[in-house]
Amino acid sequence: MSGDTVKGNALQFTNDNKYAYAFSGNIIINNTTSTLLSFSTQSEYLIAKIYWYGDFGYVGGAKIITEVVKFNDIIVYDNSRLINSSSGDGSNEFGDPTPFIIPPFTNVIIQLGNDNAGDIEYGANLMAEVGMAPRVGNLVE
Repeated sequence: MSGDTVKGNALQFTNDNKYAYAFSGNIIINNTTSTLLSFSTQSEYLIAKIYWYGDFGYVGGAKIITEVVKFNDIIVYDNSRLINSSSGDGSNEFGDPTPFIIPPFTNVIIQLGNDNAGDIEYGANLMAEVGMAPRVGNLVE
């Protein structure tokens, strides 16, 4: 379960398998919803935090930004914010990480969407502690 630091749709693990991480890198989102990260867990579970980032300050007034997290094609998190010229960039709403417990054998999709026509860059980082389910039953050797 060990990997190198990479950007893209790969869940990586530290050499001791205590932590997992994924980095989307900057992705241009122009008036659509795009997948920032997509990965699957195996027998491990993750105590995770998702950090959303990007050029929220460059979004035009009265535009909506939506964060979506899906587990096995089921939406488990859907957060939309209206950005308007009087409230600024919305960084208070998007600056804090979103916590999750991600179960074993789960396909995870992390998306961000907007209805802004400009080519604005966004991304997501996931950082997690890794846990393994305890063994159930007797060990037969």
